[in-house]
Amino acid sequence: GRVSALGDAVNYGDAGLDLVIKALQDESKQVKDLAVELLRKREQVKAKSALLAYLLETQPHDAKTYNERGLIRQDIGDLKGAIADFSEAMQIFIYNIDFVYNRGFCRQQLGDIQGAIKDYDRVIFKNNQYADAYLNKGICYQDLRKYQKAKDNYLKFIYFKDDSVIAYYNLGLCSYNLKQIDLAFNYYCEAIEVDPKYPHSYM
Repeated sequence: GRVSALGDAVNYGDAGLDLVIKALQDESKQVKDLAVELLRKREQVKAKSALLAYLLETQPHDAKTYNERGLIRQDIGDLKGAIADFSEAMQIFIYNIDFVYNRGFCRQQLGDIQGAIKDYDRVIFKNNQYADAYLNKGICYQDLRKYQKAKDNYLKFIYFKDDSVIAYYNLGLCSYNLKQIDLAFNYYCEAIEVDPKYPHSYM
């Protein structure tokens, strides 16, 4: 029947994938449920996007689904779309700081540094052990040439993750820009110790 045919369709490349996506609109609940199950197992952006569009259509108030679509949009470079999805997820479930962090990261990539810092601050306010928020907030301040604030955040990040070559290297760079030459040298040495193959540390 249609169910077994749909199960076989995934073996036929893009044409098969199109059939599975089309099955999301089938009148039979059994067919639709199988299409959802099959699409969940696919890694293609087309499959994920179709599945998430369907889920948002049938479950319009599901924050996790908005977040998942935001991550896909982020992966394909649609940062504005991703920000819209993360914002929607935040409105539905305001206590999930992962949604806030994800939006901050996309804002940072778009060059909205102040917006990103606000999101990272919100994350840290809710969970002061969210290490990656400190790292990216440090990068934001470094981009603004606020080197001491950048250093403060890198040091907080290293407190939780002391094996980050990027954090040590950036600490060295910020220290150098603050004319703290000996300190910069020490941080570059730390970066080399973490990863001797990291080329920038030898500059």
